[in-house]
Amino acid sequence: MSAYAIVFGATLIWLAAVVSPGPNFLVVSRLALSRSRASAIGATFGIAAGSLIYAALTLFGLSVLILRFAWLGDTIRIVGAAYLVWLGIQAWRARRTICNPPRQGQARVRRHCGTASGWGS
Repeated sequence: MSAYAIVFGATLIWLAAVVSPGPNFLVVSRLALSRSRASAIGATFGIAAGSLIYAALTLFGLSVLILRFAWLGDTIRIVGAAYLVWLGIQAWRARRTICNPPRQGQARVRRHCGTASGWGS
């Protein structure tokens, strides 16, 4: 296999990964649909700030510190896992408040409630 074929194949895989929507897209879409445009824009700024911090830490050698001190990497993983569990619990609680079943005399639940609940799960 030639080097050009390998580079071309890797480029196609990279392009597919870049084009496909990721979790950031889903968060911003969910906020734009369920809350407001301002909250979606706020989430966009939060995502950009987080990416900027991650890039700066990478530039300044956080990976070297994590490789040198294994406990630091384990701590970051545990804190990240706890945060994801907390986000899951918050999404589960919010699901009940966003898309409650209609009571007698109320309008039907909007169709996008199911979609928002699906994105949150």
